Amino acid sequence: MPAMSAVVPPSSGETQLPRSLIAGSLSIIGVSFVALAWSSQSGLGMLWDEKVDLGIASRLLEHPIYGSGEDGSQMRLPMLANAIVFTASGPGLGVSRGVSIAVGLVTILATFGLCRRLLDGPTALLAAALTALGPYFLSFSRIAMTEGDVFAALFVTLACWAYANYSDRPNGPRLALASIGLGLAIGAKLYSLFLIPVFGLCELIRARVRRNADRRRSRGDATPGTAAWGWVIAASSCLTLGAASAGLAQGHRTTASIAVWGLLLGLTAGVLISLARRGEWHPSRSAGWVLIGMLGLAVTGAAMPQHIVNPEIARTIARRAAHWDHLFPGALWLDHLRLYSGIVLICGTVPVGLATVTALIWAWMREGDRPEVRLPIFAATFFVLSLTLLPLRQTFYLMSIWPLLMILTAGWLVTIRRWLGKQSRTAGVAGTALIVVVVGLQAASTVHAWPDYNLYARRWVGTRWLGAEARGYRNLVQTPCDGYAELVDWCLENAPRGGRVVSYLWADHVLDGLLPDGLPFTLVRRGVWRAANLGLPVPAPPGIDDADVVLIHINNQVEYDDMPPADVLSARFGGAAAFTVYRDGDFPMAMAYRVR
Repeated sequence: MPAMSAVVPPSSGETQLPRSLIAGSLSIIGVSFVALAWSSQSGLGMLWDEKVDLGIASRLLEHPIYGSGEDGSQMRLPMLANAIVFTASGPGLGVSRGVSIAVGLVTILATFGLCRRLLDGPTALLAAALTALGPYFLSFSRIAMTEGDVFAALFVTLACWAYANYSDRPNGPRLALASIGLGLAIGAKLYSLFLIPVFGLCELIRARVRRNADRRRSRGDATPGTAAWGWVIAASSCLTLGAASAGLAQGHRTTASIAVWGLLLGLTAGVLISLARRGEWHPSRSAGWVLIGMLGLAVTGAAMPQHIVNPEIARTIARRAAHWDHLFPGALWLDHLRLYSGIVLICGTVPVGLATVTALIWAWMREGDRPEVRLPIFAATFFVLSLTLLPLRQTFYLMSIWPLLMILTAGWLVTIRRWLGKQSRTAGVAGTALIVVVVGLQAASTVHAWPDYNLYARRWVGTRWLGAEARGYRNLVQTPCDGYAELVDWCLENAPRGGRVVSYLWADHVLDGLLPDGLPFTLVRRGVWRAANLGLPVPAPPGIDDADVVLIHINNQVEYDDMPPADVLSARFGGAAAFTVYRDGDFPMAMAYRVR
């Protein structure tokens, strides 16, 4: 007898829709998403992390096993996926953004699949539409690699889908799929570790439900249970040895570390194959969950050897964990909540945001008698609360759970529609009209915000307080290093030959990728990027008393608080920019001041 699920009721039915209607609707949603995302990315300048991640992916082409230790705190799955594509197309920012958009499209399909698994077909179509047509998801799914975290959105959704299937009917193949999904989610973003306690909590509820329904234990449970715990011990030992060998290595590939990775790869593949070939299996309350967690971690290391054989990655993660950016966990929890609540309320469009906030309250109130919402509400809540403990807050972090939020939103809207339909035909029509209005307003707002989806929230909050409570990219109104290319082109044509150009732009590595050899002027850099790489304090700003041109980005004004002296800027340059890069119509993104 299959175990009863804590995620999906075994008797839950689905509102049937014709396959042709489902396929046609998903096609329209997918084509709309791809068109909006691809057309909007072409005018977006290279971003901070895109430059770094492109370098990491390119070096993976040269050393697929060892890779690069640069920016070691970032997991390597997105870079590996891009490196594989690069083998056919060659490296390029446009190619990498195309990969992200393709991953975003698959994420929309996965959102449909998970929602259909938890709820039903109409709700799944609505969840897919809400995901695809929101400015937030469009903004970050068009960005290359880890900067957008669209890989995390995909694999967190797939991991939850695989776990929902396992919870409904535990067996070896489904446990293997849940482990692979978890491992790839962690490989996309380390914070996906949050899924392990979420799955554990759902497993405790599943065990309680099962205990009340069926106390029997199959005699075949003992063998796989023993094998599972034996493998857990073996995997733990391999991971420990891998970390030790990586720590001993001095920046070079070593036979020992590669051998450990090979052993882990062989063990992981063997266990997954063994589970996939096994039929019915009902593990004990803790064994299945622990095995999913351990196998997930093993899949991460086996699929991405860089995390095992490259010592710099392990050192970087260890340093970040030890120093915690010199803050104690939770020190900035209020700023975190302010940012993430603003994203939920505004960045998917305000009508959808209001529905999402209401859906979160509804899901918590109904979790006890609506187990189908348990997994997404547990995951969303635990993830956001975990984020408040981190020393950094990033706007794109919520991408990991954005599909889950849209599933809850769609579930609440459809629930309201069906409740109204039971009251009267007129009320049912009103409920349908409500959903149409919400989706229609979202679509209209998204089209109107094209192509600057990252600036959508400024129309509601501006760039102060809620719109600029953090630094760098970490704000509600995203002002990345877009506009650098236009500044460089303008300087090459308008800066005096032999003159002094002072750059206040922080992302020197992005600037370097745009500058040609043999500049006709002297460029004085802000120096923040180099200092950050060397672990040095932010250097003092360069003087502008004898500058012919000064380059400034909106980040200097509303985020970094790093502007040139206002009196000198006014006296020498007249206080008005000679050239301005505008985004979202009238929003000044980058400015060049030229001496009068």
